[in-house]
Amino acid sequence: RVVMTRDTDVDVYGPNASAHDELQARVDVGARVPSAEVFLSIHCNAFSNPGAHGMETYYYPGSSAGARFATILNEELEKAGGRTNRGVKSANFYVIHHSPMPASLVELAFITNPTEENLLSDEDYQKNLAMALAKGIARFFRER
Repeated sequence: RVVMTRDTDVDVYGPNASAHDELQARVDVGARVPSAEVFLSIHCNAFSNPGAHGMETYYYPGSSAGARFATILNEELEKAGGRTNRGVKSANFYVIHHSPMPASLVELAFITNPTEENLLSDEDYQKNLAMALAKGIARFFRER
């Protein structure tokens, strides 16, 4: 069962929230679900150079389950999306640091890259990425 922190471009905590409050509100959504087993934060990357491209996955340093989760997601996204694979990386991003369960933050592509922006706007491409993430989640549980 999937629980979304939001399905529109609005703050989870509420209007005018501090960055801390907003990020903690996202973590809290998952933590309030007693049966939640993984936390996945999905993003589109951006950079000042429009030539930046590719996808990458992150986990919190020291979380072996998070590293495994990010690695599996990365592999499935690479199979489905064909974008340059920027790799699996550790990072101290708030939502993966403070999540009480295995967590990964994925950057699907660069919205500031015209080619990738077009792909991200394509419904079929979105479905391919969503299926890759679903396959990765299923594989994470299957390969425990």
